[in-house]
Amino acid sequence: VMVNSAEKIRLAGNENVM
Repeated sequence: VMVNSAEKIRLAGNENVM
């Protein structure tokens, strides 16, 4: 499943927060 760039950035930000 391909993820949108926005989704990738969003997930990356979430991991950063955690």
